[in-house]
Amino acid sequence: MRGKRSLSIVVLCGVALAVFLLTGPARLWGQRVGEGVAAAASDSFLYRLEIDGWTAELYDQCSGLGSRTDIEEQKAIDEQYGLVWQETPGALHWDHITLKRDSVISRPVWEWRRTVEQGRISTALKTGSIIVLGSNSSQEYARWIFTNGWPARLSFNQGAEELVIVHDGLTLVTPGTGGTATKKR
Repeated sequence: MRGKRSLSIVVLCGVALAVFLLTGPARLWGQRVGEGVAAAASDSFLYRLEIDGWTAELYDQCSGLGSRTDIEEQKAIDEQYGLVWQETPGALHWDHITLKRDSVISRPVWEWRRTVEQGRISTALKTGSIIVLGSNSSQEYARWIFTNGWPARLSFNQGAEELVIVHDGLTLVTPGTGGTATKKR
């Protein structure tokens, strides 16, 4: 009997350890992210899209909140080494924002895309925000503001919507301070 009890305790401890390793130490039981615990990569987030003049839309996934710069290589003469290649910054490119969710396409998003399909690009250009929220709260972790955004693609496949927004620049606004962390071009 004692051997079975010891084995049960070992198995339960093993299961508890496995659960801890899989969920990670990012949150204590019942503790929200932000209460003395930083958001970990394993935490899930919601992404709220806000556009000039219409209500917010929620998405499960977001990518493309960034930029990249081309690298230009130029020949240069260095006194010590002679002919060298120098790398300098080239053209700036803003990544396309991609939002995904398991949902039916909303009417405002559909109408926004229709303006591009109809060739009314100047009407489609909007300023908007992507807001990162905790999955179980409305706490704002980050907000990116994009300018002159337009929907380059809107698709609905196998119950999932995908929206791709092309834009002219991003500004990261830190929550609670109103200050900007990075500026658009």
